[in-house]
Amino acid sequence: MVAGFLLTFAFPPLAISQAATRAPDKSTPTNAIDQAASRVGASQWQARNRSAHQTEWFSVRYQTNAGTGKVRAMTNSYVEIGTGLNFIDPATGKWI
Repeated sequence: MVAGFLLTFAFPPLAISQAATRAPDKSTPTNAIDQAASRVGASQWQARNRSAHQTEWFSVRYQTNAGTGKVRAMTNSYVEIGTGLNFIDPATGKWI
């Protein structure tokens, strides 16, 4: 019997900026992509946890259901890995 392991990586989702999906000269959405972009609000990627060799990043998107008007929060995250990625700040004692 051969022992093995599975190594998986998570990559951040590709994002389409609202500016790229909207008509440049109109203030109201004109197609389905524009309408969907106007209902989604995304936060910036933020570091949740850091250590010497990894950083966990997360982002929260808020999407409004057009039919019910309810807002749903969706969290995305991934772990960035690299040798010597972060170091301890001497002034605060925290990983940066």
